[in-house]
Amino acid sequence: MSADARPVVLLTRHGETAWNRERRMQGQVDVPLSPEGEAQAEVLATRLRGAGLARIVSSDLERAAATARAVARATGLAVTLDARLREQSLGAWEGRTFAEVVGSDPDTAARFRARDPDARPAGGETRGELFARVAAALDDVAAPGTAGPVLVVAHGGVVQALVYRALALPIRAERRFLVPNVSLTTLLPRADGWVLRTLSDVAHLASSPGDNFPFE
Repeated sequence: MSADARPVVLLTRHGETAWNRERRMQGQVDVPLSPEGEAQAEVLATRLRGAGLARIVSSDLERAAATARAVARATGLAVTLDARLREQSLGAWEGRTFAEVVGSDPDTAARFRARDPDARPAGGETRGELFARVAAALDDVAAPGTAGPVLVVAHGGVVQALVYRALALPIRAERRFLVPNVSLTTLLPRADGWVLRTLSDVAHLASSPGDNFPFE
């Protein structure tokens, strides 16, 4: 890799949690992996054992960090934690289902579902803020001259944001792709940004777990 080149980036969403299964909004609550999520992380680790990874960078929330540690054990790499890769903060909505939020805060819920970049859950952050935060994190994680390929272990909203950026999609655009737990998305660098080589690859799983977003 030339000194000014950026590395290939593999993005993955953490393994399943109990709140994923219950379709509760997690945000930045530190929900651990479920037994199924732990098993998914091990399957991902087996898939990536021979992938030639140079680095692993993860959200510091436990569901992502535990997924990253499984890959680290399989590859002999260390895990670097980066709080900027956390899921969108959903404030007062965290731990609730979207139906519950619709009942108590219908106007904000409608704006949020419509992907209004400025819709803010009480005490949380907007999608616009999430997109800016994770874009800055990617620019640092995959800075020119850094080693790669690099695995980024994060969250559904983070992966969405980075795919939207790679495809130059506006935040308001309707999501037309899935982000299952432990799916793999590959970003290739080019002079004007990023291109997708793979999107939400789940070939390592016996069956696709779906993407279990509670509000879409």
